[in-house]
Amino acid sequence: MLEAARAIRCVLCDVDGVLTDGGLPYTAAGQEWKVFNAQDGAMIKRARQVGLRIGLLSGRHSDAVALRAKELGLDDCMLGIEDKCQRLEAWCSETGVALDELAYIGDDIPDIGVFNMVAWSAAVADASPLAKRRADFVAQRQGGHGAVAEILYWLLQLQGRLEFSSNTGTAHG
Repeated sequence: MLEAARAIRCVLCDVDGVLTDGGLPYTAAGQEWKVFNAQDGAMIKRARQVGLRIGLLSGRHSDAVALRAKELGLDDCMLGIEDKCQRLEAWCSETGVALDELAYIGDDIPDIGVFNMVAWSAAVADASPLAKRRADFVAQRQGGHGAVAEILYWLLQLQGRLEFSSNTGTAHG
């Protein structure tokens, strides 16, 4: 697991239950809204700054997610994907990212197929029991509550891409 994690150069994330708490709130007019965690966003930006490619692979389409992906400058935003495994194979061909360089963060049964394809997988603390059992790493934090930040922090530390200055608390990569 550690060797596979050290070779990761790209991380794809599910959205609902990973970057959000999994709730699907709607207004009376039928407009969906999402709540994202600021710590996740800050660590995603940091990971990108030190050379990790970050993207989304989600079964649902959401304008709010597309906007958040744009705000974070994400490299890839694949939303509304019915067959994640098939889309992942096509995406790898399109981008040249090899499966042995790829990590995926998920939380539920639709993510297990992707877990089986990639070099390294992670689940959030409140993921389904099946997803947690299959994941290489399980975060202590829940989806939408800093789990992605925790996972990326661990991965960047392991890869030697993240240091913190003792006197300022700022990250250096």
